[in-house]
Amino acid sequence: MISICRLALVVVLSISAAAVASVNAIAQDQEWQSSQVLGVPPAGADMFQLNDLDAFKKYSRVKNFEIVGHAYLRGPWINPAFGHVGMATNTMRVCDSKVAYLAGYNPIVFGVLIVDVSNPADIKPLSFIPAHPGMKSTYLRVSCARQILAFDQSGEQPNNLTGARAVSSNPDKPRPGEPLMSGVSFYDVTDPRNPRLLGEWRNAGGLTHGMEMDDSYVYVCGTSAESKKETQVEELNILNYDTPSKPELVSRFHIVGQHIGETYAESNRKNPNGSDQMIT
Repeated sequence: MISICRLALVVVLSISAAAVASVNAIAQDQEWQSSQVLGVPPAGADMFQLNDLDAFKKYSRVKNFEIVGHAYLRGPWINPAFGHVGMATNTMRVCDSKVAYLAGYNPIVFGVLIVDVSNPADIKPLSFIPAHPGMKSTYLRVSCARQILAFDQSGEQPNNLTGARAVSSNPDKPRPGEPLMSGVSFYDVTDPRNPRLLGEWRNAGGLTHGMEMDDSYVYVCGTSAESKKETQVEELNILNYDTPSKPELVSRFHIVGQHIGETYAESNRKNPNGSDQMIT
């Protein structure tokens, strides 16, 4: 599989795996710490209703960790069909050990929750930025230095690979005929209680996800207007947001064959066993 956007992650994970293996070899005789012998919870214990820290600790196992806070982060940002569950998070970033930015995960949360974590024993939601109608926002990054939040707006690809469509599980539906507002949104989070929209980059391809960010550039994957609809393909986009009100696409990279009218090289189309590669 050709994975443009995950190469760096593979390198990091390889290094991390070696480090973890070394640590495990040293610590293999250490026991997991638990306040009780874990088993089937007693009748009436609901893992979504451990509403105090002591109850949460009771059903936790830790090694070299101290649990200092716990919150389900329930609120109006939860899809009503999952109100009993609490926040579902795909990506988290924390600035200055004070403010956490949580990208929701479908089908439970569609948008970004901003949370005060300065006192982990008393975690407080500060604000919520909803995804565009019919979109999901599962990836985010933050420039803590510039206090700018960036997150994706993405549709989803149907099972029959016919391009992009609205996310069916988002209860906030787009109006009939309304185009998908996919891309990257940029917010000023100087006041995390009142995030302010600065600008957006619109992605005509409809699918946008997988991000990295520094203080000038956002690196984001996604389909494009030229992408073939019958195969799952994504390419790399690099955005400059020095002027966040007008984020600019400064470069793109794709494998020849991903765009309509192009032909894949054989080595970029088939796996060694003859199956199709998912080029993303």
